[in-house]
Amino acid sequence: MMNIEAEVIYNKQAFGDLMKFNAIPSLAKAIFYVVSFVFALGLMITSIGQQFFPISLVLFILVCTVSLLALYSYFIRPQLALRKFNDDMIVTNHFVFEDDGVKMSSKTKSRQGSSKLAYSSFVKICETKKYFYLFVNKTGVLIVTKSEILNSDEKALRSFLNSKFPDRTKNKLKKKGT
Repeated sequence: MMNIEAEVIYNKQAFGDLMKFNAIPSLAKAIFYVVSFVFALGLMITSIGQQFFPISLVLFILVCTVSLLALYSYFIRPQLALRKFNDDMIVTNHFVFEDDGVKMSSKTKSRQGSSKLAYSSFVKICETKKYFYLFVNKTGVLIVTKSEILNSDEKALRSFLNSKFPDRTKNKLKKKGT
């Protein structure tokens, strides 16, 4: 089979798009935390003067703490990371999708290296309008910009990746937002 190649520059735009992609599921979590906060607040207010007021106060403080931690983790921290992104963090990656894995060569201003990942290393693959995301864990991801596929097109890469994950139907590639 023909190898599929892509030359991808991880810049602030690609990093920001990944943050937006990861924030979509976080929105559901945010709604959950807001509803929990309102519920705990309502419980505390209705129990003022009641004998179980101390318990509801502890519950309210606990819910507030968890909500603030979630807000920081899912929304504030990614924005701070995006602001800190600078030219020294730009990475040029060259991917070669072969039958047995992905060869990757990376280059920054100060270093370069190469490695090969077997397809069994990937835990999740996703597709958006602009990118293919190949996750090796929750935070480690290879980003392939569709417009930067060199010797083929996005349909060929989508078909190739789907053939590498035949038993994982949840990983069948379908376009999502962003």
